[in-house]
Amino acid sequence: MTKLYERGFPCFNLSTANAVTVTASNNNSIPVTAILPTTKVVRVAVTGNSCSFVMTGIASVDDGTHIFAGEQEYFAVKASGLTPAFKNIEAGKNSIINLTEFDS
Repeated sequence: MTKLYERGFPCFNLSTANAVTVTASNNNSIPVTAILPTTKVVRVAVTGNSCSFVMTGIASVDDGTHIFAGEQEYFAVKASGLTPAFKNIEAGKNSIINLTEFDS
């Protein structure tokens, strides 16, 4: 029998997961402190209102990945020293973002 990790499914070390919750409000770009150097994958879950997500420190509505409220996305981390940032898409409505970092 083939195990899931042998078929390419990621296996994460949950004992070292780091979770951060931020609120993007007032149409501002909200940076998160740089992610851990051991992070391989980040999970972004959004509630409240949709947001724009980037790994370069300053988010805008015109660039980045749009993540809709109630959805979650996983991103591979290919470099160290990246700073995730979020911006709510609709002015006057808050986006609540939960970012969880995983290493392998």
